Order: sequence, then C-alpha cells, then structure tokens
Amino acid sequence: MKDRVETYESQKPKLLLDFKKILQRMMGFLESHFHDIQTDLLIDEFLKEYETLIPQLPNIGGESNLNNVDLIQSTWALAIYRVLKRHVKSVEEVGEFLYKSREALILTFPKVLIRFHSWYRFTSFFKNKWRSFALETQKREYRDNFVVTFVEGDGKGFDYGYDYSECAILKFFESQGAPELVPYICATDIPVSKVLNMGLERTTTLALGGDKCDFRFKRGRETREDWPL
Repeated sequence: MKDRVETYESQKPKLLLDFKKILQRMMGFLESHFHDIQTDLLIDEFLKEYETLIPQLPNIGGESNLNNVDLIQSTWALAIYRVLKRHVKSVEEVGEFLYKSREALILTFPKVLIRFHSWYRFTSFFKNKWRSFALETQKREYRDNFVVTFVEGDGKGFDYGYDYSECAILKFFESQGAPELVPYICATDIPVSKVLNMGLERTTTLALGGDKCDFRFKRGRETREDWPL
C-alpha cells in the first residue's frame, strides 16, 4: 500500500489558476450570498487557503484516477468553507452556496457540451472505463483512495451504478477536521444529474454514516432530490 507523496506540489500554478478561473465565474454568487464581505478580498483569501491545502492533498494515483478531479474540486470547497467559517458563516450557509453556485455554473457551459456528456455517460466506453477503474481501486494500492464497485444495470430500475465503500474526500476532510462539509459536497451531485439528465438515485452515503454511497443512474429519469436536504 503506497503512502502519501507530494504529487500535487509540481502542479500548484495550474491548480491555483483553475481555481481562480472558477472563483471569477462565481463572483456574482459570492456577492449575492455574502454581500457583507468584500468579494475581491474573499477570493484572495480563498486562493491563499487553497494554496496551503495543495501540499496536503493525498496521493490517489494522479490523473489516471477517474475521481482525481472530484478530490481537487472538493478541496476548492474546503478552502471556501475554511475562509467563510472565519467570517462567521455556518456550514449550512456554505453548503447552500456551494449547491446553488454549482447548479448555476453548470448551466453556463455550452449546450453542445452538456448534450455530449449527457450522452457519453451512458455509452459502453464510459461504463467500461469505470468497470476497470473500480477493479483497480479494490487493490487498495493507495491507502487514501476511493474504493469503488461497479454495479451492472438491471435493465429496468437503473442503467448502471457505483457503490463507494471508501471515499478519499471524506478521509481527507476528516484529516482536516471538516467532515461536516462532506454531505453538502455530496449534494452537489444532484444539480449535475439534473442538467445531464442522468436520473441519479441514492439511498445512503458514507458522509451521513452509511456503509456505502450507492449511486444508481437511469438515463431520462427525473432526479428527485433537491435543496434543502
């Protein structure tokens, strides 16, 4: 089992730039949700906080890991949470902001890109990638990684799914003293499913004390979950 190594440090300039671009797109949401704090100062604080977190990110296999982007983007949320907490904002306030800004941001992407991903995530190619990835995680080569089981569709209730028995995001946030934010990060899967028409259903999550996160996708099915949770 491999220990944590500094795989993200060399990527720091790109990681910071990616986060800065997203924050710039979020300026309107920041101003409407937290109008009592100067937005430019907030963004500067977010970036500084994120910079301190980059060296602490766990090694889960780098870009070959299909969940690598999820870990990175969740760490953006952790940086935002830590800064807003210092500004006396509650986890509920931050969670609502993360949900609603994700909901609005995904709708800003070109419609052709949204249609592509709505189609692509139900292709045999996509599902085969996830079957292989899930098997790799079960080797537990990286101790801080996700552990995933791919679930074949039953032809009626769902097209395919995943069961997560271990979550790298939850592990990292527990090590950072912020596990209370993770359920709100899980909630941001809902607007993604709605926009991409993925029909996500979940009955349990690790972040809320379950023994797994059971994702089930059915193309065209209504995603019934919504905010507030």
